[in-house]
Amino acid sequence: MNYTLKSDHNTAVLNKFYEFINATTEDNGMNAFWGDSKYFKHPEDDFLDVIKNAKNHKMTLLSINNIDDHRSLVKVAWIKNNNNFGNLYAVYNFIAFNNKNEIIFENVLDRNTKDFKTFNVNEIKYVIHQDHELNRKTARKMVTFNKKMALFFEEDIMKFTYLLSKDMKQFKEIRGFDFDSMMVDQNQIGGETFPADNLIFAGNDSEFYPHEVVHLYTYQHFHKIHKIVDEGLATYFGGSKGIKFEDHILKLKEHLNEKDLNVYEELFNKSEHYILDDTTSLWYTIGALLCDITLKKYGKEGLFNLMNSGKTNDELLLSLEKIFKIKKADLDGFIKSELKNY
Repeated sequence: MNYTLKSDHNTAVLNKFYEFINATTEDNGMNAFWGDSKYFKHPEDDFLDVIKNAKNHKMTLLSINNIDDHRSLVKVAWIKNNNNFGNLYAVYNFIAFNNKNEIIFENVLDRNTKDFKTFNVNEIKYVIHQDHELNRKTARKMVTFNKKMALFFEEDIMKFTYLLSKDMKQFKEIRGFDFDSMMVDQNQIGGETFPADNLIFAGNDSEFYPHEVVHLYTYQHFHKIHKIVDEGLATYFGGSKGIKFEDHILKLKEHLNEKDLNVYEELFNKSEHYILDDTTSLWYTIGALLCDITLKKYGKEGLFNLMNSGKTNDELLLSLEKIFKIKKADLDGFIKSELKNY
């Protein structure tokens, strides 16, 4: 481990770090270790998300380096050794702030966006990187889409902050990541929503990323939505990776014509992360297809029933059986039959 702090400061930071890690395993009082963030209610969420998803990787504290007299940058990696090869899951940075000999952790996002430009366009607060000039025409397009979603869900228009980055690599960097799988995706168009914070990260260098707006509404009003339906609805209304859902559907249709793939087995018994190419995934596209079929056959009421199916696979499958009057074993045939209509 690399140190540039004085030893007494190192010891204080290390002690607080280990105290925090122990608290996370107990799932108790984690937020008390972190200072306020202008963007996040829970500035520790990114860190905890990595801990949750990298259970098979060893957490390694790489360095503690001075920023100024009161702050140091703490760098952590998650690594797994496999057959003498290292498998890196993530490298993440956060700030340790010495406040009158009390160590408090800080999310780096506030610091990393201090030179970003801020604009308010109706209900949307745009925070954009320094090299981007606000395109008000595109921003108004986003305002219109936001109103469309409010009208569809019969709810008030939502206010949110939209952090505009060049690509996924940049929006991960400003959040503290040196490495994360999204940062090395071949297709760097992407987004991520923190709905509890009314916060969208857009990695497409544009004021318009409708997919993520849908998640704000589903989080607020559909607490039992399954992730396949949630991502499917966001793809249905807002596309994915910059591509409209109709084009994803056509790619899926072609893919299933070429490959012997059982949709039910792949989605529910194998890997939900099956991808067709660098822009289209089975999960998002099947979800969008199910939403479209439901709307066409049973209207908004049917769609809302699907969205309230429940978060588990069993609950979703039961809901599909009730809505479409099919058995789960017939889901693959049902999907392929419906695709003939596209």
